[in-house]
Amino acid sequence: MMTETHISTPNKGLTIGSKAPIIDTKDIYDGEINLDNLLEKYRGVMIEFWRGNWWAHCKKHFKSVLIPNHDEFVKRNVVLISIAVDNPRKMKQLYERYEIPFTFVADRRAEITNLYNVYLTEEHPNHDEFQPKHAIPSKFLINKEGIIVWQYIGTKTDRPTIEIMIDAMDKYL
Repeated sequence: MMTETHISTPNKGLTIGSKAPIIDTKDIYDGEINLDNLLEKYRGVMIEFWRGNWWAHCKKHFKSVLIPNHDEFVKRNVVLISIAVDNPRKMKQLYERYEIPFTFVADRRAEITNLYNVYLTEEHPNHDEFQPKHAIPSKFLINKEGIIVWQYIGTKTDRPTIEIMIDAMDKYL
């Protein structure tokens, strides 16, 4: 049974019911990304944090779950923003190679990743063989009021299925 939160990494992520930190940045193509503006336009926003263009589990999740099921987000009027502490040039290569239908943001200084408390620091050096200084694979669903209503904090291989994400969008938005 799905709950409001799934946390595979203790003490990471934000609290369900808390106000989502404002994101005001640019995507990898210099398009404006502002959480308040997105919430005015969409029923909800799902923010995804991932390791980087080099991480096989992230690419597999894109190819097998997010890309083929992007229409499920569109049908529900939910926008997906995908954020990585990664090089924008390399993110563009991945974006174009897989024809990604959602927005990529390069969070080079991990500012957004830190705000959402999913940045892996030296205090977790052996976290599922992750190297520090990258995001823990995570998703946050934010409602029109800017409140985090669902989260999924994963691990090296732990990602939510499309069914879990659909259930969250239908249940909490």
